[in-house]
Amino acid sequence: MESEFGKKHLEYYWVSRDGEEHLRGVFCYAYPEVMNYKLSQVKEVASYDIDGFFFSMRQHARLSCPYRQKDKFGFNKPIVEEYKRRYSVDISKFEDVRYHIDSKNYPFGFIVQVEYIKGDFDRKKWHKLKGEYLTKFLEKSKLILRKREQSLFIGILDPYEGYEGLAPMAQMHLDWKNWSAKKIRWTYYNWYTC
Repeated sequence: MESEFGKKHLEYYWVSRDGEEHLRGVFCYAYPEVMNYKLSQVKEVASYDIDGFFFSMRQHARLSCPYRQKDKFGFNKPIVEEYKRRYSVDISKFEDVRYHIDSKNYPFGFIVQVEYIKGDFDRKKWHKLKGEYLTKFLEKSKLILRKREQSLFIGILDPYEGYEGLAPMAQMHLDWKNWSAKKIRWTYYNWYTC
């Protein structure tokens, strides 16, 4: 399932570092157009007789996704530009890398991790930056729902899986402490048992 908005604007999906591949269905909230599009959906659904929203960070298509490389996506232009503005590092530039390939569990092998040997690319700062835009979306959604006395709940993946966000190939910081302070309710779940 893919929206017409997504079909027309592949550039708004999370993109790989080389800019060649898109994680279809997963929008980058750093684009004002994406923020406005998603908030318009929240406004429309909130106008119906509902108690509230449940946003799930679980992405059901991840098991069939051909991209297993950790941190493969999230190099969209606004993210790259903001990271460069804050830290004076262009994360879109390729550096010396070492590829870790899993041939044991996958007979044909696939890249499970890319280790950046040189450079100042700080993954935690990058993940946090991407997560800031999700938090902005949630804050704006909460304001829409508050006017109608509707609730907003967030479901995040089991933190014991060792990553945040959607899946290893598309991580971002999920700032649940900040969400709680803003009265956005969240819970975590283990996708194996859902």
